[in-house]
Amino acid sequence: MRVPRSVRAAVVLTAAVTIPATIAPVATATGLPPLPFGVSITVTDLGTLPGAPSGIAHDVTDRGLVVGVSGNEFDGTGRAVGWRAGRGTDLGSGVAYQANERGQVVGTARTATTTSARLWHQGTEVDLTPGRTSTADQVNERGDVLVDIRPGDGQPRRLGRWRDGALTELAIPGPASESLERAVLGQGGHIAGSVRHYTGTGPSYGFNCSGQVCSVLPPLDPAGDKAVTVVAVDPTGTVYGTVEGAAGKSTAVRWTGDRVTPIASPESESSVVAAVSPRGGHVTGMSVRPDGGVRGFRLHDGRFTDLGDAAATGSPHVVNDLGDVVLSRMISLYEVRASLWRHGRTWELPTLGGQFAGVRAINNNGVIVGMATAGPAFTPRPVQWTVPWLPL
Repeated sequence: MRVPRSVRAAVVLTAAVTIPATIAPVATATGLPPLPFGVSITVTDLGTLPGAPSGIAHDVTDRGLVVGVSGNEFDGTGRAVGWRAGRGTDLGSGVAYQANERGQVVGTARTATTTSARLWHQGTEVDLTPGRTSTADQVNERGDVLVDIRPGDGQPRRLGRWRDGALTELAIPGPASESLERAVLGQGGHIAGSVRHYTGTGPSYGFNCSGQVCSVLPPLDPAGDKAVTVVAVDPTGTVYGTVEGAAGKSTAVRWTGDRVTPIASPESESSVVAAVSPRGGHVTGMSVRPDGGVRGFRLHDGRFTDLGDAAATGSPHVVNDLGDVVLSRMISLYEVRASLWRHGRTWELPTLGGQFAGVRAINNNGVIVGMATAGPAFTPRPVQWTVPWLPL
């Protein structure tokens, strides 16, 4: 296994390139409004380590730290990178997925034979589960890290909360813990998740862990839900997700304590939760109307806002604490577009000249990060979009 702590040297990446958005042709194709005169959204290629043709930016903090990967994140050759003010730091082997305002960066180190959760901070690298197979992709502002532990040999997966050098393991509750689908970490330290049998032969349910105590979330249907997907948990422990009933209808829901409440707009036939802001003030999703149209929505202070036709502008992907929503629209497998919804209007984000713009995160300053292509080949580059003040 890797040495638990090591010091990594900073590496200057290839020069960043800033390209102003060309909005007019996109507006003609999608019907999105042009930007005001003299205003542009810019996309910046953050650069990759020498010899790496591709990369992805996975997260950005309010202080401007961008984290991600240089190279291929799946074959063990990728390098975790942190970018700040146009310079990049080689953090080590693996992928950096998320960072907090303290500058703690979490991710996963992969080699041909091992996979392990990592934390990088102030030049040091920490193996969060020495000698064990694990992954990590979430850290909150308290310094809690969500660790997914995978024992192997037919043993059920376990979750852990790492903080200040100590790992506390949590037993996934319920009768089918080995079928963990996903887990999420909240700013208050809660860990929630969902268990799902894709074969339909076992129960599907959500759970929520506060401290070391985990409990199963109540079903929407007393007879049992067909499928449950937990999307987020807010600082108070309120959990958001989607429940699919026996008839196949999906319903966006909120779990508060021992209560589960549908949160879809009254006119929707079915709905799903897509993303929730870190502090829980904004919930986004999609709903199907009686006429068959699919619309994006944002819920804030009990009020629903229509984000537009999902086929034209895209489906909600990420949202910040100010209510800015980034939408994603898939045209084909290798052609994806992203757009920003703000104050009731939607603007498309530019690519580097290719056909792909994939968003991973948005901070509370409106800075957006992800990946984009520069030509016909699918070679993603780590990018940052800078969005100016946009008029109401």
